[in-house]
Amino acid sequence: MVTLELAIDTVNQLPEEQQKILFDIFYHRLLEKHRWQIADVFAFHLGTHKLSGELYGLYACICGYDCRIVFQ
Repeated sequence: MVTLELAIDTVNQLPEEQQKILFDIFYHRLLEKHRWQIADVFAFHLGTHKLSGELYGLYACICGYDCRIVFQ
């Protein structure tokens, strides 16, 4: 499992131009999904589901093929 710290370290090693592109992609994905979550966190299209293992008790929803939002 990739931790947030590892992901941030990896992104920080990229050239500044690539960092900006990644930021723009994730920002727009999160912004679009977050608007829907405010209305209903369990809306079908978000794919909200309970987590297990180390993240037991938390929920996650999908914000893209390789992106998830984890929340309580």
